Amino acid sequence: WPAPNGAGAGATARVGDVRTSLVWDTGRHVTVSGRVLIGRDPAAADGEIVDHLLPVTTGSVGVSKTHLLLEIGMGGITVTDRQSTNGVRVVRADGSIERCEPGAPLPLDTGDAVHFGGRFITIAGAATG
Repeated sequence: WPAPNGAGAGATARVGDVRTSLVWDTGRHVTVSGRVLIGRDPAAADGEIVDHLLPVTTGSVGVSKTHLLLEIGMGGITVTDRQSTNGVRVVRADGSIERCEPGAPLPLDTGDAVHFGGRFITIAGAATG
C-alpha cells in the first residue's frame, strides 16, 4: 500500500502509533495506522492529511473513487462513508448489521467486517507500536 499521501512504498508507522491489521475478502493482510482512505482510486481532499491510500483494484465495480475513511487512534477505530454511491455497512462480530451514515464516523471493534461496493475488510486486531 502507498505511504502517507501516496508518497512511496516502505513507510512504517511512527513509534507509539496505534496500528491495526485488516484482512481483505481476498485473504490479503495489511497493517495500517492513522487515517486511511479506501476506494477505487482514493484521493485526499484539498488540505486533508491521510496516512495511507488503499486502492481496491480487483472486483471494484461498485466501489467509489474514495469510498470510505478508516481512522485508527488511541480512542479506537472508526469508519466514515465518504458520500459513496453504494454506501457502507458494518457486519458486527455478533452478526448484527449497521449502516454507516455518510459523513458520520461509526466505531468499529475487532471482528467487525466493513462491507462496501461488493467488497469487505475485517478488523483483525490492533496493537501499539
